[in-house]
Amino acid sequence: MEEMYHKGEPKIKLGKPVIPPELAGRNICYTLLRTPHHPAYPNGEEFRYSDDYTRRLNELYSTEKILGQRIEVIASSQIGDILRFLGNVPLIDGEADLEVLVEILIHSAQGKSWQPYIVDVTMLSNTQMRTAKEFLEVSKGILAVKKSGFALSCEHNNHAIVIPTQEFVEYCFSRK
Repeated sequence: MEEMYHKGEPKIKLGKPVIPPELAGRNICYTLLRTPHHPAYPNGEEFRYSDDYTRRLNELYSTEKILGQRIEVIASSQIGDILRFLGNVPLIDGEADLEVLVEILIHSAQGKSWQPYIVDVTMLSNTQMRTAKEFLEVSKGILAVKKSGFALSCEHNNHAIVIPTQEFVEYCFSRK
């Protein structure tokens, strides 16, 4: 089924309405479930992120239905199994690119809803970047997954937010 994912072609194949990408980052809301242990790399069990795009994504696609029996393996952060699940992702060819998708999958499986990869730029100690905008503009992994059509990004309170797209969710369905 991978051949159906080529840039420029219609990519929505499960009969769902297309979610407008401009909804990403609109009406951002965090629901805190408990105090995060690692604010720069929050665990999906600690809080839930939502914006207009992810709300629509979660209304249309259940993580349980899309990820199926693999949801528990993905939630337990077993990288080898997650990489096998992802397979040869179209237009993704680097470790940093896959890391972004792996983080999205882990947070989504743990939270049992589609969740983004979030980086609090102020918590990064190994970079000169001061803003989420700078981070999003130079992060090779994020740029690659955005180019592939598998992620959208936005910034909020100096957090770089990388949101899984409808196309990525449908790719995951094709990997079941």
